[in-house]
Amino acid sequence: MDRYTSSHPQFEYLGKLDSLPQHALLLSPFSLTSAQSISEKITWGKCSHPYDDVTSVALECGALTVPLDYADAESNGTHILDLIKTPAKDQPSEGTIVMSFGGQAGAHHRDLRFSCYDSDEDRLMATTPHPLCIFPESSDAAVGRLWAEGKSLADRCYEKLKDIGEYVGTAYTTRDVMQIVDAIDEGRAHAELLRQVFCMSYSTALGATIAAMFPDRIRTMILDANLNPHEYYNTFVNPEMMTDADAAFSAFLSECIAAGPSKCALASTNTTAADLELTIRSLIEATKYHPIPFPPSTIQPDALWGGSLLDYSALNNMMALALYSPTTFPIMASRLQGLIEGNLTALAAWRDISLGSRYGFEVEALQSIRCSDHRKRATSVEEVLPEMEAARRISWYGGNAAFDHSLFTMPCANWRFDAKERYAGNFQVRTKNPVLLVGQTYDPVTPMASARNISAGFEGSVVLEVMGFGHVTFAHPSECANKIMRANFADITVPEAGTKCEPDRGGCLIWCLRG
Repeated sequence: MDRYTSSHPQFEYLGKLDSLPQHALLLSPFSLTSAQSISEKITWGKCSHPYDDVTSVALECGALTVPLDYADAESNGTHILDLIKTPAKDQPSEGTIVMSFGGQAGAHHRDLRFSCYDSDEDRLMATTPHPLCIFPESSDAAVGRLWAEGKSLADRCYEKLKDIGEYVGTAYTTRDVMQIVDAIDEGRAHAELLRQVFCMSYSTALGATIAAMFPDRIRTMILDANLNPHEYYNTFVNPEMMTDADAAFSAFLSECIAAGPSKCALASTNTTAADLELTIRSLIEATKYHPIPFPPSTIQPDALWGGSLLDYSALNNMMALALYSPTTFPIMASRLQGLIEGNLTALAAWRDISLGSRYGFEVEALQSIRCSDHRKRATSVEEVLPEMEAARRISWYGGNAAFDHSLFTMPCANWRFDAKERYAGNFQVRTKNPVLLVGQTYDPVTPMASARNISAGFEGSVVLEVMGFGHVTFAHPSECANKIMRANFADITVPEAGTKCEPDRGGCLIWCLRG
């Protein structure tokens, strides 16, 4: 099976799919161009970017020209989709899996046409003040600043992208996917064209929209790490995302204590997980009014945060990001032990590691999609505050992690584009075959509740729970889950309702990942 996806560090996951008899196609939907003739076929060739830094899997690249405006039949504007394919290991291929990793899926396809800045890309990434360069503060006194920065970004995006902004959104991306499928599977019966779809994280909103708009074209669909699409389209904050955040942190501490000090630095405090959490919360709360001073980070140019202080919001954000992947848990444990001991060197090192995440044009592309999709707009920050407070009530650290408010909540509340088409239904559909929804027990941002909420609307769908940590299933691999997903692609089978899978390595949850 060929697999198609959007460019992303999660390319490594493709190596785990080699046993499938299909190609994989990765969607990279972040390129817009001026009008040109529509290409009905995809020509595959060598990738201009080597991708050796992210995967050893063989890749081919191609492009497909599709309509820019699906609502206007007389429009001749077009849009180029950049596509990446990893061919099936065994040929001939039995079909195609269309994949979208979501999130920062454009990491290797930055395109200035989606930038809200008038600047050369290299100079922008290196020197231009970015709204994220100063770490966003989430305390009550700072929401006004977040609002002002969000409005400034929304206004700047409108001026830069006003000619194309309304064409960006999930409904049009759904139609793009159908154009891709038609080009790939030319000659197949129309109802069977959409063979396999695998969406993760944000792209589960895309997958749910595909299923709702084209239910009869779904052969198999797997949605991994699910967003609640009702909240995605209709709220400022998506508070349901915080549902399992506190449980994830508490479970991290419990596993740490159980592992002992030889594997987890925090276990050296000789206390219970509950008492340890209270200590950490108290120390983080203190930084709201007494930030920790130390020399500026050495990684400044494209920093998500920076400066000479480590404060309340910075710590909440650093924890939120660290909980995405169990491989970072030992680092987080040692740095939180540094917080307890007053070790500024350890805290500075943690911040510097966190600064290594580049958030630039790929974030702006995702902002354009999410903000144009969202139906709600606000004229003042007071209209947004109730949802922010709701998120804080759900999670003490996740609700105070301000980067999501800075990236999406405030810009989207001020957004001046509306996607020309939005899915207007209620996600109550019967797909051609059952959808498989997958989630991790301790995913800090896409809780099992969201998977179950989607399943409630998709008749016949099944939820598979992987009892692991991190965001999306490859964060904490499970061969049990992989077998179920492979069987779904191959034979259109789904597990029994209530099925749960243990992570690999004999049920070891965290610490043996580094052992």
